Amino acid sequence: MIKKITSLLLVASTAQAGDEYVLPMGYSFGLHPRNDIQELIEYKTKNGNSSINYVTMASGASKGDVEIWLTSCSRRMIKGIPETLCEIVKDNFLISVSNEKTYPYLIYFDHKTMYSLANSKNPNFKLIERETNYKVDDLTTVTLPAIGIRGDYNSNALVRDAKKGRTLYYSIENNGKYKSYKLDLSGFKESIDFANEFISINK
Repeated sequence: MIKKITSLLLVASTAQAGDEYVLPMGYSFGLHPRNDIQELIEYKTKNGNSSINYVTMASGASKGDVEIWLTSCSRRMIKGIPETLCEIVKDNFLISVSNEKTYPYLIYFDHKTMYSLANSKNPNFKLIERETNYKVDDLTTVTLPAIGIRGDYNSNALVRDAKKGRTLYYSIENNGKYKSYKLDLSGFKESIDFANEFISINK
């Protein structure tokens, strides 16, 4: 059913999307199987801004399910310069992917807090400086001093391990206690690959 609905919605928007953005080779609008998952690619417009949404989900799931990775790619003005960026989100975990050659990944384990601080007139930066721990499958636990990772060795290492993994575990310290999270990594590799390829072809 979702395939039929998506096909109808995209008939009118595919040409427009093609004029503004180019999909990487091997991708097309609509719902398709890829590896052991389903992928859904849509063209979106909101308040005059356009983006490409790439969703990965388990076979048999629908877009309304919570177990999805949502990738949104668009062209934005960064310090007055146009730049194509992608954001990959699942629950409250977010990765921003840029065209930075060496370290393209900026990671937020607590995206809602980071967004709130970015839009606050009087931000409490102590909310960022909370110990965060993560591990992929049975690999060694990594401890970080904050809920965000700037583009560096740690961000690349997390993405590298998560692309090959099944489950991402992480915990965030708050007043001496830890809140734990668990993310299924099914579809994560496909999401990262799409973001990297999309940015490369839509510079």
